[in-house]
Amino acid sequence: MIYINDYLFVLKNIVFKDIIDILISSTVITLVIYFFLKLHINKIVITFLLIIGLYVLSINLGLNISLTLLQEIINIIPIVLIVIFQKELRNFFELIAIYFKISKHKDFSYEKQKIILDILKAIQYLSKNKIGAIVVLENKIDLENYLEHKIALNSQVNKEIILSIFNKSSPLHDGAIIINNSTIKWAAAHLPLGQIIDNEKFTATRHRAAIGITEISDAISIIISETNGNISLASNGRIDYDVSLNKIEKTLKEYYNLHEKRKLTKILNNINILKLTLIFFITLMFTLSFWAISNYDNAKIQKSIEIPVEFKGLKDEYAIQSPSTFKTIVILSGYNSDFKFLDESKLKTIIDLFNLDEGNYSIDINKNNIINLPKNIEIVEIKPNTVKFKIVKK
Repeated sequence: MIYINDYLFVLKNIVFKDIIDILISSTVITLVIYFFLKLHINKIVITFLLIIGLYVLSINLGLNISLTLLQEIINIIPIVLIVIFQKELRNFFELIAIYFKISKHKDFSYEKQKIILDILKAIQYLSKNKIGAIVVLENKIDLENYLEHKIALNSQVNKEIILSIFNKSSPLHDGAIIINNSTIKWAAAHLPLGQIIDNEKFTATRHRAAIGITEISDAISIIISETNGNISLASNGRIDYDVSLNKIEKTLKEYYNLHEKRKLTKILNNINILKLTLIFFITLMFTLSFWAISNYDNAKIQKSIEIPVEFKGLKDEYAIQSPSTFKTIVILSGYNSDFKFLDESKLKTIIDLFNLDEGNYSIDINKNNIINLPKNIEIVEIKPNTVKFKIVKK
């Protein structure tokens, strides 16, 4: 059995590397537990913590059968969780990646890169073939109430769908598509017309509609002219005519980078700091306990043992009178594996009285007085460290 004093002494042997290891492990476990709590599967979390608690208790109490059984259960838990929560775990790791990601365009996820590329290819094709189109990128403001007509699509963004929508034979081609992040929310959307047109190039209805939606919202509009295939870009009530694909690409990257940041902000705002701190503290205690158990055999511990005092070598004509103690408390230090070979019943404190005559004596007790102690075990302290007695004639 491992006692609390043993744990405390093992913790005294902790080094910086172990502290980093414990903190990283505790953080990962905390995030996983918090993730499961957010899924409202508290019973699974409680069951998991109960199994870990019983595992630690079994080690502490030396319950071999329970320990063997719990080890097998713990070994299969990761597999079971991965099978049951494939989708949730994928989302979890995606959020972690977003948190630690540096906000650079080249660091976009594969999904975002594909969406940007698909939109660019679609715009390039529409421009080359002079197919009129409006692609609106919805931001914070929901555009639903500004659309006079719309057809819900909720489709994944890709080149083929965009081109099929704006195909002149498609019933959805007349109007704009509204994209929010990775979804085409609406097609055949009729946008409000812009109120101020200060350039004759923008008198076309398509351009007026594209600029109109940006006057009343934070949306961005990409317009392909049916007349000459030129690409225009509208935002904040202003429009740039005949822009390059590089300009569109930069705009798209800024748009999706902003969405990544908003996604991260939303995650952070939804985190309950108090709950997360409490989970981390409990997890840290479990991790520390597990570390202490794992390193118990590899760390020095201390034990306090009561050893009887025996006198030897006294001449036959003398007797001992009024010894101050018949036992000593010895604090020993060593590795747990060394203590396994210690037979406490054979330990003795020997006081050698050879050549002593009548009188009062006070003799110091040191490690040389302790016999049958394994050489790998050190003596830290002896209490009392002196013995007083009187030698008289019989």
